[in-house]
Amino acid sequence: MSYKFIFGFFLVALISLSFSYDQCPKAYGSEPICTYWVQINQICKDGWGLDPYFVSAIAHKESDFNPLCVNEEEKLAYDSGTPQWCGSYYGKGILQLTGPGVAGVPYPSPKNWKYDMPAEADPAKAPYMDNAFDPAQSFNRGCWFLKALSDHYSGDLNKVASAYRYGWQDVDQIDGLYVDPNNNGYVQTVMKYYNYYKANSVPEVITPPPAPTETTTTQPPAQQEPAPTQTTTTTETTTTTTEPSSTQTTTLPAEETNPVVTDTPNKIFCDKLKEYLETKYDKFFKKLYGFLGKDCFSGYCENIYYPLLSMNKKQLKKVSKIIGLN
Repeated sequence: MSYKFIFGFFLVALISLSFSYDQCPKAYGSEPICTYWVQINQICKDGWGLDPYFVSAIAHKESDFNPLCVNEEEKLAYDSGTPQWCGSYYGKGILQLTGPGVAGVPYPSPKNWKYDMPAEADPAKAPYMDNAFDPAQSFNRGCWFLKALSDHYSGDLNKVASAYRYGWQDVDQIDGLYVDPNNNGYVQTVMKYYNYYKANSVPEVITPPPAPTETTTTQPPAQQEPAPTQTTTTTETTTTTTEPSSTQTTTLPAEETNPVVTDTPNKIFCDKLKEYLETKYDKFFKKLYGFLGKDCFSGYCENIYYPLLSMNKKQLKKVSKIIGLN
């Protein structure tokens, strides 16, 4: 009878979720969008008023939803002692947060604020962030910046995407001298993903992708780069940018230099629950996979089921005992 208790609570949580958000869209390729769909809705839609499909399109373009993604070109420049404009804040995480104005820890740096950031970016509202590789923190800080760009451009998604990639100065101050904000490779790719996600908002059963590993990218999301001296070559799949040198140096916090991703209590719980279900009630678990989608299970459990279960410590303890989690 123990599995009925577990899935009874699962069903309650699932029903509450289904009334709150659209269903997770199909992946464009193998990106694990459903793992982060609830977080995107909770943080970016509910918290910042952004379109979750647009945020997902940005995340797919920037990192393919890999929370450990690093802009290797900027990182190598920093490690070599000749940092680019972004200094220690080279592109990191799902939204590739870059530069002291957006990626500063624990809060954005005020240096060169008026040049680096649009007027709508309120530093007082910038969320705390001490680890750019943490998906929730990346979405929160990144969506704070996307919200500022959205307000600045009155919701024009083409200009928002272009400014996120090339800098608002290029879109605004010099009127697209280096790139057309409405027609460039980055914007075309983001809008392709955006339109696809909106048209395919149904669950899909796919094989879960492998655990994220640190990867490299040749595309620096240069949100705050000084555009007048920028040289850019853009294609739909690969973008290479050479940024001007900067005299600004920033000491990189220890946790940013060598990111250590540790399992959180909700991940430990959900991994154990998954193991329990696969070994003890395989047939039922397959049905659950078919209903949620294999790529949705971990994100759903970690972001919905576990938080709801944690509200009742007695029930959490009971389920933990059932699944063998000491």
